[in-house]
Amino acid sequence: MNNSEYNKAEDAVNNTENSLKNAAENAKWK
Repeated sequence: MNNSEYNKAEDAVNNTENSLKNAAENAKWK
């Protein structure tokens, strides 16, 4: 796997983590 593919995978993981964090924050305030 080359670097750009690795970076894309890492970005996808980070985006997922951020989405989950945002969902958790939103749920707290409902």
